[in-house]
Amino acid sequence: MSPTLQDIARRAGVSQMTASRALRGVGRVSVETQARVRQVATKLGYRATSAMVMPPAVRRGSADHCLRVLLPLIAMHEEAIKSYLSKMFFRGLEDRMDEVGGKLKIEEVQTFDEVRALCEEFRPHGLVLRQNLPRPWLIELSRAVPLVFCGGNDFQQGVDSIGVNEHRTAAMVFDRLAALNHSRIAWFSLVDINSPLHKQYQAGNGPQSNEYRVGTRNGPRHGAWANLATCQPDLEPMPVVVEMRDWERDSLGDAVRRGLDRILVLKPRPTAIVVGSDNMGLEVLEQLRERGIDVPGEISVVGYGAFPQGLSSTPTLASVVIPMEKLGLAVPEIIQRRRADPNAVPISILFDADFRDGGSLGPSPVNAG
Repeated sequence: MSPTLQDIARRAGVSQMTASRALRGVGRVSVETQARVRQVATKLGYRATSAMVMPPAVRRGSADHCLRVLLPLIAMHEEAIKSYLSKMFFRGLEDRMDEVGGKLKIEEVQTFDEVRALCEEFRPHGLVLRQNLPRPWLIELSRAVPLVFCGGNDFQQGVDSIGVNEHRTAAMVFDRLAALNHSRIAWFSLVDINSPLHKQYQAGNGPQSNEYRVGTRNGPRHGAWANLATCQPDLEPMPVVVEMRDWERDSLGDAVRRGLDRILVLKPRPTAIVVGSDNMGLEVLEQLRERGIDVPGEISVVGYGAFPQGLSSTPTLASVVIPMEKLGLAVPEIIQRRRADPNAVPISILFDADFRDGGSLGPSPVNAG
């Protein structure tokens, strides 16, 4: 028979409320009491939260015992903050925080000192990161509060993270195109330099670190594409085109134009282009139309993000549905797990994406190339 909370509390010599708070990692419970309660729970065979990948959401109550989560947006450009994917992530996180009776603070800041000040003021139980940060910053933050990283490049050692399984997603897109007889597929994305956060580090306002890579949050996507496009012995290699974009000087249209120039001269010419975002996808549709290339008659186009704007384009944009709202819903449970057992093994949870059909996707043309 599984031990009850009452059993644990009685053996540890504390109240049930204190035992509950110690096991959940919230409230004013001393480190010594937390350690004693967890030791008793382990001896009694209690299934600790750390043994569960996703513990159930628990309503925290009120006052100082509710779960407090801080999401700092550090020198993020307005376009990224207001993007459809960011809004979906915020919505999921806000909905789950409402369910558990917690407090969520989403704050735009410009410097790491402002993050420190926010932590001192808000005293969060957990911190959500949407950006890659230098390793020294992460070390400092993780000493004070549990961290959950939700971004692209998941190389933050010792930090719980959540994201999308890019390898499964790339395979899903390839299978969808292969079913329409496409074999000449170009994978096309951008890497930004001189973004606001990048400039901050270049100016010496933040510590440098080998673990920090500012170029793109789509690194895992590019890696998944490269694996699929070039490392399959039973497939002809496919081109992966990654165009550099200077955030200060290049428009999206300029960068897409350079990439398309490289793609359209390939021999044989690709019959499908997969792009790293729907913003890119919509720009590709426009520029192909300007060049007199029929979509999907001559070239199919697939985006990433499933933005609502893609449903009103001509043709509508086929796209990968990234489950950002589900990622946001999962964050509080990951923080609860870490609060319940600070020594739990760090985990990385990857969600599957889905596919939205659109008019930009069609069969491979017979006379391509």
